Amino acid sequence: MQLLNGTSIFPILMTLFHFVATSHVGSYKVYIKSSSQWRTVNYTDPDDSDIDQSMPGIEKSIPPLLSSPEECARPCKTGDPPKTCYYQWTFETYHTLGGACELCTPTTNTSLSSNCQCILADGADVSGIIVANRQFPGPAIQVCLGDMVIVDVKNIVPGNHLSIHWHGIYQKDWQHYDGVPFLTQCPISECSTFRYQWRAQNPGSHFWHAHSGLHKADGVDGPIIIREPPEFYPNRDLFNHDNFDNFIFIQDWLHNNALDHFPGTSINSIGQNPDNFLVNGRGQWLDPSNRKYTTTPLAIFNVKPGERYRFRMINGCTLLCPIELQIENHNMTIIAVDGVDVRPEIVNTITSFAAERVDFVLNTYELIGTYWIQVRGLSDNCTPRSVQQHAILRYEGSDLDEPSSPRPQFQSGLPRGKVFNPVNDVCDGTTANVICIKDLQNANPVNDLIFGSQPDMQIYLPFFFHNYERTDLFRPNTYQRFVGNFLQLLPI
Repeated sequence: MQLLNGTSIFPILMTLFHFVATSHVGSYKVYIKSSSQWRTVNYTDPDDSDIDQSMPGIEKSIPPLLSSPEECARPCKTGDPPKTCYYQWTFETYHTLGGACELCTPTTNTSLSSNCQCILADGADVSGIIVANRQFPGPAIQVCLGDMVIVDVKNIVPGNHLSIHWHGIYQKDWQHYDGVPFLTQCPISECSTFRYQWRAQNPGSHFWHAHSGLHKADGVDGPIIIREPPEFYPNRDLFNHDNFDNFIFIQDWLHNNALDHFPGTSINSIGQNPDNFLVNGRGQWLDPSNRKYTTTPLAIFNVKPGERYRFRMINGCTLLCPIELQIENHNMTIIAVDGVDVRPEIVNTITSFAAERVDFVLNTYELIGTYWIQVRGLSDNCTPRSVQQHAILRYEGSDLDEPSSPRPQFQSGLPRGKVFNPVNDVCDGTTANVICIKDLQNANPVNDLIFGSQPDMQIYLPFFFHNYERTDLFRPNTYQRFVGNFLQLLPI
C-alpha cells in the first residue's frame, strides 16, 4: 500500500516513468473467455523517440509514456502495446445546483473529464453529495484489455475515510487494490492520497464505487469499460458502433444525504427508499404537490438512422429497488451480461438489480425522430410511489428536443413486451414473453471441465433473517449495534 499522506506524487510518477522508459519488453496476464484460462501476453514498448510529446492531451504533469484518460479511450487493435493509463481524482463534499451552474451547463459528452463543474441532478433542491473531480457520475475509466490502470485518489472529504472498489475487475495479482477497507487496505483518511493500480485483465462493462460508509449512495461511483479488438467479440457482426458515450449509467437518488436516512441522525427520514432515479447524472423530478416536472435537462443519446449501436447499461443503484428499462418503439438485443458475452436475445424490457450490467444492441431503423427512454423502479419500495426517470434517444436529423409522444407515466408506461429477467417470475418456462437470466447461453466456447458430473468444490452459504424481540434489543447492560436495533422498524 502506498499511502502518500500529503507528499507530492510527481517524484513517484517520475520513478514509474524511469522504469517504463528503460524497460522495453514486458508481459501481462489476461483472462481468455473461450478457454476459461489465463494467458500471458508479451509485448514490446516503443522507444522514447517514438513518442510524440506534442500530441494533444498529454499534460505537462504527466510524464511521457503515462497516458491521459482521453488517450486511453481509444479503438483497441491487435498487436498494439498496452498503455499505462493515469487518473488523478480528488474527492470532496459538493452540492447540486451550486454557483458553477450560473457559469455553464455540462454537455452530454463529459464522461472522461469536464470543463463545467455544475451538477444539476434532478433539479428538485440543493442536495449535498460527494464527488470525484466535480463530476457526477464520477469520471469514466475506458481502456483496452491489457492496459495498466493507475488511479491516485485524494480524499478531502471532511471527517471521512474513503475507499474505492473496482466492481467486476478480476484483480489477479493485484488483489491488494480491491478497495475493501480493513481487508485489502486501510481506508484513505482525510487529506491523504492512496494509489490504486491494477491490470485490465477481463473485458466488459464494469464500474467503480465507494466501499466505505454510505458514500456510494451519495454519488461516489462511475463506469469502467474494458474493450477488446473487435475481432474478439463473438457478437461483432451485430453492431458497427461502440461509442465512448453510449453507456447508460443509472443511479438511485436521495434528496438529502444518505446519512440522514440512517437511524439515530437528527433528520427523521429513516429508510432505504429512493426519491428518484438519474440517468448519467441527469433527470427531472415530478413534484407531487403540483404535478409539475422540474426543467433540468434529461440525458440525451444521439444516434444516426440506419445504424447498429452497442449500448452498455450499468445499474449503479445502491438502495432497494430493482429497475426496468424500455426504449420507445425499439427492441434491444442483449449481447453481454456482467462482462460475459452471451448469445443474442431480443427483448423489449431489461430488468436489473444493483451492480448488474447489460450490454445490448440498438438498431436505429425507425423513423427519424426523438424517442422516450423510461426507467421504472420495481418492488414495494418504488412501485407504490411511482419512482421513475426518463431519458431521450434522438436521431440525427430530428428537430425535436423532446419526443412528440406523451411522456410515459409509471402505470401507463412504455409496453413491456418481452421481458428479460422479470422480478416475480419463477423462471420455469411457463410464462410467455420472458427470458430469465438462467436461459442465457455463453457466446464463447465453454470449457468441458465445467460440465463434469462432480463439482471440484462445494461451498454452502446459509443465510437467514433474524427477527429480534424488543426484550432482546433493549436488555440492560447490552449495546448491540444501533442500526441493527432499528432495521425491523424501518418503513418500507
